[in-house]
Amino acid sequence: MAYEYRCEICHELVHGADDEVLACPAHPSAGVMSCFVRVVADPVTIDGVTMTLQSARLVEFCGVNVAADVARVRLDGNCDGLLVDCLEGCDDDDDEAGWRDYVSAVCVAAEQAGPLCESGTATGEPCAWTGDADDLETVDWMPEHLRSSHEAAKNWGEYPYNGAERLRCCPACAKMLQAEVAS
Repeated sequence: MAYEYRCEICHELVHGADDEVLACPAHPSAGVMSCFVRVVADPVTIDGVTMTLQSARLVEFCGVNVAADVARVRLDGNCDGLLVDCLEGCDDDDDEAGWRDYVSAVCVAAEQAGPLCESGTATGEPCAWTGDADDLETVDWMPEHLRSSHEAAKNWGEYPYNGAERLRCCPACAKMLQAEVAS
C-alpha cells in the first residue's frame, strides 16, 4: 500500500510504500526515515477538495468554508495569504502541518477548477460558481467611479474605450450586474 510521508523539517511530501526506504531529497543528511511522519493514506473530500484526514478535522472543527477558500485562491491566486490566515492562531505543530496540507489541497483544487466567474471584480465578493466556459455570459460593466463622467458624456463610446470592463460571469451574476446597470 502506498502512503504519503511528510518531512518534519520542510513539510515536503514524499510518496512511498510500507516497505520502501525513504529520505527527504532536501535533507538527505537527516538520515533515512528519521525526519518523516506517515500521513493517513485515505484522503477526505470536502466541497470537491481532497485533503488529508488531519486537514479535514481542522476544517470541520474551525468551520472553514472550503468552497469560499477555493474561490478566493481562484480570484487572487494567493496561496501564501490563505496559509497565513489559516496559521493565525495555530498553536501546535500538528495543526500547522494540517493547515499546510489544507492550503496545498485548496491551491490544487483552484488550479484544476474550471473557468472563473469574474463578478467579484464588480461586487468585491468572490463567486464560488463552477461550471463550463460555455455557460459564462459576457457583461460590460462600468466601474462606479466612472459612471458619472460616462453619463455626462451622454454614454458616448463603447467597450473598451468608454472605461467599461468586460466580465465573463455565471448566469446568476450576469443577471444581477445587468440589473444594476439598468437601474
